[in-house]
Amino acid sequence: MFNYSKNESGIILILALMIMSILLSMALGFGVFIISDLRQAQEIDSSIVSYYFADSGIERTLYLFRHGGKEKIGNFSGNGSNELLSSVDKNSDMTGDGSIDWTIEDSTDYEPTFFRQRLYNGQSVKLYFIGRSDSSNTAQSIKINWVKGFNSPKLQVVFTQLNPTDDGGTLVYFTDINKIEISDSIESANPVCFDFKDRNINGDISPIPSNYLVELKVLGTSGDYIDNLSVTAYNEKKGINGCNSEDYNNTYNPEGISNITIKSVGVFAGTRQAVYANIPPRDPSSSLFGFVLFSQEDITKGY
Repeated sequence: MFNYSKNESGIILILALMIMSILLSMALGFGVFIISDLRQAQEIDSSIVSYYFADSGIERTLYLFRHGGKEKIGNFSGNGSNELLSSVDKNSDMTGDGSIDWTIEDSTDYEPTFFRQRLYNGQSVKLYFIGRSDSSNTAQSIKINWVKGFNSPKLQVVFTQLNPTDDGGTLVYFTDINKIEISDSIESANPVCFDFKDRNINGDISPIPSNYLVELKVLGTSGDYIDNLSVTAYNEKKGINGCNSEDYNNTYNPEGISNITIKSVGVFAGTRQAVYANIPPRDPSSSLFGFVLFSQEDITKGY
C-alpha cells in the first residue's frame, strides 16, 4: 500500500481568485452599461441643444424674409453683397467658442422637382410658379407623376392665375384649369402634362404670362391615398407628342417651382440636428411668406 499526502492548502486561494474574477467581471459589465447610459444621456442632452441651434438658424433666416424680403436671401451662396446671403447670416457662433453652432449653407432657393411620398384622401398640396410675369421664370408647362395607393383615388389638378384683374375694386383670380385625373402614371404608362394657358376669362391670350398657383388634391373614400407624387417644370409647351417627347424631356427648367427650402444644421458636442423649413409664397402682391417645418408631423409656425 502506498500512502499519498494531500495538500489542499491552495484550493481556497484558487476559489477566492475565481470568485474575485467573477465579481470583477460583473462589476466591469455593470460599469460598461452605466458608462453607456451616461454617454447616451449626454448625447440626448447635446442633441436637444443642437436642435435649438438649428432652430435658431431657421428663425434668423425667416427674420430676413420678414424684414429684408426674398432679394436679401438671394441664392444662399453668399459673398457679402446685398443680393446674397452674407456669411454672418449664413452661420453663427452662438456660444462664443470659435466654432460654428448652426449653418444654412445647404439651403436652396427653388425645388427643381416637388416630391411628396404619400397624400391621403382630402389632402392637397400647393405649388407656386412665381416670376413668370417678369420673365425671371421661364416655366411653360409641368409634368405630374403619381401612383394609386389604396382603392382607386383620383387626382384633382387646379391652375389658378395669381395676376388678378381689377373688377370694380375687387381683385379677381381666374382658375383656367380644373381637371380630375383618373389614371396614374403607372396605370396609363404615361405621366400627365399641363401647359400654362395664360388666357383670360374670355379665352384671349394674356399679353403678360401669369404667375400660377397649382393645387393637387386627392379625391376618394376614407383610407384612399396616392404615392410618389412628383411635379417637374419645363420651359416649353408639352407639344404634339406630350410628355413622352424626348425634346420635351430635355427642356427641364430647374427654377420652375418656387418653394424655397431652408436647411439649418445645428452642432453641439459632436451631435448634429437638422431642421427643414419649406417656404411657399403666401401673397405675391404683398411679398409675404409663410412656412412649414417638417418633422414626423407637419408643424406650422407663423411668419
